[in-house]
Amino acid sequence: MRKFIIGVGLLLAVIAGGLFYLFSSLDGIVKTVIERVGSEVAGTKVSVGGVALRLAEGKATLSGLTVANPPGFSSEPAIRLGEVTIALDTTTLNHSPIVIKEVSVAAPAVALELGAGGSNLAVLRRNVTGATAGQDEAAPAKPEDAAPAEAAKPEEAAKPEATQAEPAKTEPAKPEPAKAEPAKAEPAKAEPVKAEAAKPAEKKVVIRHLAIAQGRVSLAVTGLPGASTTARLDDIVLNDLGEKSGGATGAEIGRAVLDAVLSASLKSSISLSAPQGGAVLDAVKQALPEQAGEALKALGR
Repeated sequence: MRKFIIGVGLLLAVIAGGLFYLFSSLDGIVKTVIERVGSEVAGTKVSVGGVALRLAEGKATLSGLTVANPPGFSSEPAIRLGEVTIALDTTTLNHSPIVIKEVSVAAPAVALELGAGGSNLAVLRRNVTGATAGQDEAAPAKPEDAAPAEAAKPEEAAKPEATQAEPAKTEPAKPEPAKAEPAKAEPAKAEPVKAEAAKPAEKKVVIRHLAIAQGRVSLAVTGLPGASTTARLDDIVLNDLGEKSGGATGAEIGRAVLDAVLSASLKSSISLSAPQGGAVLDAVKQALPEQAGEALKALGR
């Protein structure tokens, strides 16, 4: 009995140690996942400085999140986020969509670059859009969709050749040649096409309220060194993201946020009274004609 009690005690100690390790490592696991998935979706490196989870409160905090510029632009990050705080509805964690009550982004820094290849933020948006489209790829072929291999026709089977036995030297009479029976061709068996295992569906989310405040945007135009300037980024508020569609994927949320950031960055940049304001406006119109038109309309120009 005593050995049994000691054994149970050791087992509990091991379980407790395992749980402690799991929860103490959870922040690092989440950080790694954000960096891996974010980099895949953005098509460029995404880094996170730190993650702090408070599971009992349904809250999380991210710090030092940066999105690198795509190829063809400067080595500076395209986006730097200050502190990001997230409040979850913990009752929805085992459901889809997961409901995020609030996301607050403080003091982001956005670097808007315009060049012959367009804008760095527009390239990031295209990458995210491509990742969203990739989630809707056709399902793998089903076994019944594959045409079975045709069975070999009997007449195409190898025709047997009759073998003629040599007569025995001691007997004058020649025996009749032995008749070889034709080999029966077995029809080729069609091997069923193995369907690839379907990937598990990505969890979808609904964000009730997302706010980006106290941000700054810097503008740089290739070929116009004097046009580089910095302005305050208008506050961004998005409500009920993914609500109408019954939830949105991470890539879809990222695209909606990038659209809002690009629009706010353009409005702030165009409204600047820079020495080369006319040249800057021309560069914006050339690089982002559609978004520039919307920004000018919003500014009443």
